[in-house]
Amino acid sequence: MSAAAVAAAAVAAACTCTPARSAIHTHQQLCALGFSAMTLWPCVCLQDVQRLVAAAPQALTLPVADWRGFFEGYGLGKEAFWKALRYSSGKLAGADVYTAGAAIVWLKRLGPWSDADVADRLIPCYPEVLATSTEQLQQLVDSLTGLGMAQQQVHEMLWEFPGLLADFRQEQLPLIKRMVESRRDKYSQGGFYSD
Repeated sequence: MSAAAVAAAAVAAACTCTPARSAIHTHQQLCALGFSAMTLWPCVCLQDVQRLVAAAPQALTLPVADWRGFFEGYGLGKEAFWKALRYSSGKLAGADVYTAGAAIVWLKRLGPWSDADVADRLIPCYPEVLATSTEQLQQLVDSLTGLGMAQQQVHEMLWEFPGLLADFRQEQLPLIKRMVESRRDKYSQGGFYSD
């Protein structure tokens, strides 16, 4: 049975409320899907992968070895990787590590993001940002500066609310503007902010 056929069977099983684990029984089937123990971690067992596939069948579409290497490059271990696979695999499915790298380079240029910030704040909490193209990220910045926000305010807003980078909707703009104005008023009244 080909890898595509096994993946299709597993996804079909998961999508028809039949436990996906019934479609994956052997280490050989895992290897065909890219989920070999060597691809993941030596302590990952068949049952862990079965639970993952049952909970998030879209994880089968990811290039697991590439994403594992990407996470390890930032010093993140098994727990962060499995969390991203389980909760964000649907959002990561359309992306690759090159898109993720471009998004991180874009953020670092925007500032004040460092590799440590990316590893501590972005990847574990908002891995879906990694699937966002630099064009989409720039559109967000353009929308915020279009509100009259200074570049520094935009940087601060994205630093405080990095989830906006992945899940931004136009209807959020008025709320964001009020938050920025409220923040400005708070600091100007306290003597900590100057325009």
